[in-house]
Amino acid sequence: MRKIIVLIFLLFTTLLFSQQKFSGAIIYNVSLKPRDLSKIATNDKISEKDKQTVSTIIKNTNDVESVLKFTKNESIYKIIDKMESDADQKINLTKVVAGGNSIYYTDNSTNTFLYQKADGGDFWLIDYLPSKWVLTQETKPIGAYLCYKAILNNETNFVWYTPEIPVNFGPQKYHGLPGLVLEVQIGGLLITATKIILNPKEVITLKKPIKGIKITEEEYFKKRENIFNRF
Repeated sequence: MRKIIVLIFLLFTTLLFSQQKFSGAIIYNVSLKPRDLSKIATNDKISEKDKQTVSTIIKNTNDVESVLKFTKNESIYKIIDKMESDADQKINLTKVVAGGNSIYYTDNSTNTFLYQKADGGDFWLIDYLPSKWVLTQETKPIGAYLCYKAILNNETNFVWYTPEIPVNFGPQKYHGLPGLVLEVQIGGLLITATKIILNPKEVITLKKPIKGIKITEEEYFKKRENIFNRF
């Protein structure tokens, strides 16, 4: 009975939003669980200098904010850039794992899924395939929204999405579900929605990234692997 009620609610809200212009902006907090340094500290194969470098990088790993903007068919996700002095420009693993300076773009009307990435002095436009999800009936509230759990490839990689906001968008490549993704848990990476703005007064316009070398994600990873194998 509960499943039927949820399906009826989802159908009703989808029809309601499909009859009007629908857009929004979601602010996420991105955090990364620090690695256990004990194994590194006792590893004789790692020099003291490298141990200190790794320790410094991990200590500089701070939370960052990201934003997902969407319209009826399109979405764009990226890290929110903050002004930093030269002294503050240190490696932040959270920002790197969260996507760095990449811009993630989706267009449901054309089945376009890509991200723009700066790497090796070039810009790349990388096409990728959407994730395959295992839907569950496990629920939890996030803010004012009832969310459902969807598993990516194992029990430690999952997201929480809400059918109450009936768009299939989400942060990074974590989308394609029957509702907006409000939380992502992938290993030590945690992305959690902290602010939800629906149908803002300011019109949201999204621009598809067009600068870069077009390549599939599989081709890009092979190219990077070949480069590292030279050393």
